[in-house]
Order: sequence, then structure tokens, then C-alpha cells
Amino acid sequence: MLRLIISLNINSITNELGDSIIGSNFIYLDETTSTMDVARKYSNDSLNDGLVVFAEHQTNARGRLGRDWISEQNQNITFSILVYPNPEMINQLTILSSVIIARFLESIQLNPQIKWPNDVLVNNKKIAGILVESLFQENNPTCAIIGIGLNVNFFPSVESTNGKIATSISHELGHTIDRSIILIDLLKQFNNFYTEEDSWESIFEYWNQHLVTLGQNITIQTNNQIQITGIAESVNKSGALKIKKENGDIEYIDYGEII
Repeated sequence: MLRLIISLNINSITNELGDSIIGSNFIYLDETTSTMDVARKYSNDSLNDGLVVFAEHQTNARGRLGRDWISEQNQNITFSILVYPNPEMINQLTILSSVIIARFLESIQLNPQIKWPNDVLVNNKKIAGILVESLFQENNPTCAIIGIGLNVNFFPSVESTNGKIATSISHELGHTIDRSIILIDLLKQFNNFYTEEDSWESIFEYWNQHLVTLGQNITIQTNNQIQITGIAESVNKSGALKIKKENGDIEYIDYGEII
């Protein structure tokens, strides 16, 4: 497939966002270490609420559990959002981020799946990754940074994705797509939830319905490196995964990696 470099139209993006909180401040960078790192520099002032940092290339991008995030320059969407939500909403950002990506993919006739907790897949191949970091003051969360990487106009090889099978929007559709359209949609969706125009109930219901993990026999590695194997039965309202182990015991896992 011929890959065309389609530059972002920053003016059209900011015009489309209008008076949205999300994207009210917008930093566009050709290259940086990590958009998460740039956003963190602005986190001491709540006037930066809704700041979006977009980079065409990151030299030190990271995903969940400290993994590198590989992205080809000028082909994908890699950005971070700085927000100052209430404590309850902070706990919802990971699920929210996977849902807004999946909803966009559905709008262009793809069939997204969500692998617990927040990997977005198409045809069982990873198409997007999400990282949410909360910043604390005196043990209380004050703000959060959401990092999103979405494969758009290139086909990632196994070598470029740390051995994982991945895909991209252009590969699934068979043609390139204007990244500006995607970014506008994602930021508008995020703003609708942030301003409470979109309810948590609808977000959670969509996430729950698109979880391909449920019903599967899985092994999860937790933060303290403990491995738990069993059937993924359901999720609770906080997003914890209910695992029924072989001996019949039930465990709820808040954070971990399916291996």
C-alpha cells in the first residue's frame, strides 16, 4: 500500500473544537521525548485543564507497565491530555479512553474489541494503546494525564511492536485516512464526558459489551508479579475483573496484564 504523509490541519482542529475544554490549549510538536512528559510540565497550574500535547514522533514514548510505544513519524495519532477531574472520574479515565477509540472505529465500519483493561483491538490485533497517570499531592489525586497511541496510516510489523501482532486503520480499511478527522472526533467525545454530557453508565455499558476477555480462560500477572489463572467471568463498576480460579475461589483484579 502506498503511504501518503497527510499533515495535521491544526487550524481546522482548533476551529472544530470551538469552546471545548479539551483542546482549549493545544501544543503541536514535530518531535519530543514523550507527550506525557511535556504535559506533566504544565500540571502545576489548573488553568492548563484540557491541554492536548500532540507529537508526530516520540523518542521515548511509553505504554502500560513501562513498555515502549513504537510509532512511525507522521503516520499515526500520539497525544496526551491533561485534566483536573474529580477523584471518581480519575478512576474512570482508562475505561473511557478505550471506549472513545472503539466508538470511532465503529463509526468507520470497523469492529473494535477491547481486551481488559484497555487495549483496543480490531480482528484480534492491537490497534491502540492507552496509558493513564495520576498525579498526587499529599496522597490525593489532583490531576491526570491520558496518553493515547492509535495506529492510523501505517502497517506495523511484528518487529516494530515488540513481537505483538498489531494492525492499523489504513490496513483494515485498505486506504489512508485524514488523521485530523480522527483527532477531532476523539477530543469531542472526551469533552462530552468531561463536561458530563455523556454519562458514565453509557460508557461502562459499551466497555462491558465489547470486552473480549470475558468468558475466556486467562492468566493475569499482577503488579507484584503474582500470576492468577482462571475464567474471566465479569467486571464490576470500578472495572475490576472477576476471576474464578480452578479451585472455585473468586478474585477481583484491579490492575494487571493478561499474558
